[in-house]
Amino acid sequence: MGAAETQDEIKRNAQPLLQPGEEIQAAILAQTFNSLVTLLLGPVIVFGKPFRPIVVTNRRILVFRSGGFRMTKLSAASDELPRNTPLGPASGRRWYRTTALGRPIYIFPSFYGEVAAADAAIQAPP
Repeated sequence: MGAAETQDEIKRNAQPLLQPGEEIQAAILAQTFNSLVTLLLGPVIVFGKPFRPIVVTNRRILVFRSGGFRMTKLSAASDELPRNTPLGPASGRRWYRTTALGRPIYIFPSFYGEVAAADAAIQAPP
């Protein structure tokens, strides 16, 4: 599954968990471990459910837990942050590490554009 399909599925699965009138601005796939740790501890990490889909809406930023084998299957939000929280700027060839969400989260490079769009929406007038 490519980045665009993953974004679409995250958005679809997040929609029922949002407040009425809340609009999704970005969907970002992230995880709690970087690629080296994932490579070394793969099976242990998968069962630890490391994926953290991030849904940015017009009101807030939600960080969800997801299944170990299905990155886009969302459960209740594990964290909620104010919408004006910047996530980037994302950079790096392999992963972008951010602590803006309260703990270290690693964002996949194919989602750097979504991070930029989410941050740009903070600056845009309503």
